[in-house]
Amino acid sequence: YSSISVTWNALANKLSEFQALLNARSFAEKSKIHSLILQSLDELGNFYESVNDYEKAKDYYTICENEVQEWHERAYVFTSLRPLGRTHIHQKNEKLCIFYYDKASRCGDSLGIGNLKLQIYIDLLNYYFNTSDPVKGIAYMDQHPALMEFIRKFGVEYQVNKLYAVVESAKKDR
Repeated sequence: YSSISVTWNALANKLSEFQALLNARSFAEKSKIHSLILQSLDELGNFYESVNDYEKAKDYYTICENEVQEWHERAYVFTSLRPLGRTHIHQKNEKLCIFYYDKASRCGDSLGIGNLKLQIYIDLLNYYFNTSDPVKGIAYMDQHPALMEFIRKFGVEYQVNKLYAVVESAKKDR
């Protein structure tokens, strides 16, 4: 059902996509397989996020987070926290966005999966540099020295250097 929903999404048929996601959720519930249930919750959250219904998306991500805690499915904690941060970005609630991203970052550390943290850093930097305030983005990077080290490790430091140049150039134009 999940794969079918992807096909409907590609065909821009939201109604059929939603129906397939509901079928996936129903199947997951009947199976009682925790990973399928969590996947279906995440997919429904993603669907609602894609149609800009952020409150409904947060509902599904929160249910997923609660189930993860109850079932002790540590690998899925990140999967529920990062989208909660992302929905708060869409709603321009920086405080909650940072709260959930920090929580997701700690989760990535506890799991020992470095590229999870990179996803969060990229989300936050995109938020600051594209939506919010680039000066805040630079301040965020300055407050998190491990961020630049992490970015260097993944070989994308040049992108950050371009952002610094743009911000400095904008300051001189004022």
